[in-house]
Amino acid sequence: MSSDVKWPFPRRPGLLWNTASTVTLAAVGGFSKLLMRVLNDAQVYNMAVLTEAVERRHPSQPLITVSNHASCMDDPLMWGEMILPLVLLA
Repeated sequence: MSSDVKWPFPRRPGLLWNTASTVTLAAVGGFSKLLMRVLNDAQVYNMAVLTEAVERRHPSQPLITVSNHASCMDDPLMWGEMILPLVLLA
């Protein structure tokens, strides 16, 4: 059984392809960054206890913390945070 699926990307991308690719990447990155800044919410419980544990412990004493989060947007939002500055610098 043979597959007749052709390669969907150009072998030698031209100016239009590169421009569209850059704009798309910047749009996705910008949208992800917007979501991260506007819709992101963090709740911290017992911050005073954590601060005191960090500040008053002996340097040789280990510190173990526990954190939990619920998010289905981790990967896209992190891509936006990391990729958008690279696109803007290019």
